[in-house]
Amino acid sequence: MRFRILLIEDDRWLADSYMHVLEDYEVDSAINGQDAMDLIDAYDYALIIADVMLERGLVIDLLHELQAYDDTAKLPILLCTTLAQRIQLDDVRVYGVVAVLDKTTLTPKMLREAVEHNILNGI
Repeated sequence: MRFRILLIEDDRWLADSYMHVLEDYEVDSAINGQDAMDLIDAYDYALIIADVMLERGLVIDLLHELQAYDDTAKLPILLCTTLAQRIQLDDVRVYGVVAVLDKTTLTPKMLREAVEHNILNGI
């Protein structure tokens, strides 16, 4: 079974890099919260990977909206951001965030491990 992941990242090069690392999964990509909501309405995701600062705002607005619906409130979220040093997991866990990954030190192996760990925990 191939799990479906939603990647919310407005840096195309980085999004392509992440998608390559996660080629064992079915990965859809969005560049902003509205595009992400359209995909979330169309597909069932096992996990969302999201940058915090997007071209058209912050991802926190989307995460807040996801909590308003029973079918999306339990979606595990990996935040992948350069702001990782400023974000405490306990402060964002209420939004379904299960990990905060630092883009500045993130390796392909670390990303794969975080995805695998959180998808397996969600089964």
